[in-house]
Amino acid sequence: MWWSPERKAIQALIDNTQEAVSGSIRLNLLKGNIEIISRESVNSLYDENIVTFEDDENSYNQSDATGFIKINAFKT
Repeated sequence: MWWSPERKAIQALIDNTQEAVSGSIRLNLLKGNIEIISRESVNSLYDENIVTFEDDENSYNQSDATGFIKINAFKT
């Protein structure tokens, strides 16, 4: 399998999708458990202003979810 064209195609797909992936993570490994301590990246999509539901001015607009919910309802 390692030298097969299929494996090379899968590897090309992975390489392409990971071009913008960068950064570092810190993990705590203890007794078979993994705990994420920190993560950071210059390409991160995480935005504290969006993830909070406390700040009405800069937070996520919940009405944006309406279309997403309707489209996903077609799958079931």
